[in-house]
Amino acid sequence: MKRLMLLFAMFVSISSMAFSQVWFQASVEHKFNKVAGTSYSNELGYNFGLGKFAVQPSVDYTYFSDGNQTQSLLFKCVTLAYFFHDSGIMPYVSATASHLTTYPDAQSAIGYSGQVGVGVELTKSTQFFFQYRYFKYEALLQGQLTQFGILFTF
Repeated sequence: MKRLMLLFAMFVSISSMAFSQVWFQASVEHKFNKVAGTSYSNELGYNFGLGKFAVQPSVDYTYFSDGNQTQSLLFKCVTLAYFFHDSGIMPYVSATASHLTTYPDAQSAIGYSGQVGVGVELTKSTQFFFQYRYFKYEALLQGQLTQFGILFTF
């Protein structure tokens, strides 16, 4: 019980120093896999930030086609991000752990990705972003991609 109370007190203390926000992003990605392809991604998440660090749980629905095969990908993610600046132009690095489910062939995998990118503030609640990502989901999916899009915060 003492441990639980201590954890709660630490959480309240950190929360008072932190920022949090709900966000949505829409993006286009170009994958560099065995067969290259383009995908369209919609992601809904939550920022819990402390200083220049943020923890971002999210759900990402991606529609992918390589010209021969079309798949839908559902990622359930947790990302740890570090932002070098907090307004205007925001370069960042991040690492993501996630669970991937593919449709229509119903495969599943655990994986990770690493991202390097930059966000450019367009308005107080909108930013344009561009990033490079390396990803690996067991034997199911592995490769690199570039991604750009719009991120909205609420």
